[in-house]
Amino acid sequence: MLDSGKAREVREQNDQLMLRVQRGDMDAYQELIRRYQRKLYRVISGYHRNPDDVMEVLQDTFLKVYTARQTWRRRTSFAAWLYRIAINASIDRYRRGSKRRETRLEDVMESEVQNSPAVSRAESPLERLSGQERRRVLEDAVRRLPARQREVGSLR
Repeated sequence: MLDSGKAREVREQNDQLMLRVQRGDMDAYQELIRRYQRKLYRVISGYHRNPDDVMEVLQDTFLKVYTARQTWRRRTSFAAWLYRIAINASIDRYRRGSKRRETRLEDVMESEVQNSPAVSRAESPLERLSGQERRRVLEDAVRRLPARQREVGSLR
């Protein structure tokens, strides 16, 4: 643990770095990232278990620090301001993830209803073959598309 004199010194260094970042100093920005990336990773990990989500929130946090650098005021500790951004970004990501999971759950529920024995009828071998042929023709057509168009279709 830092003693109060050392803590004050670290806070002053961070404040000075942030003042330089506000003037557009990228070296100071990189130094702040270096100082805080591991600490923030641990904080964000408390909100997300998936390492990819943690990394995305970490990147979002540092991007927001830079884009909102003019909003930081020295009367607030830089670290407190930074952690608040990270926590808010974590909560935002969690909410976006929850909505995606709900949508997927609805899709699963709908497909289960459609595929349930009470609703579906058995396909004849001819219908199954016809469906497989349609799928093969469609996959071949998609493979012939330019990469950019395949990507758009894939994203959709």
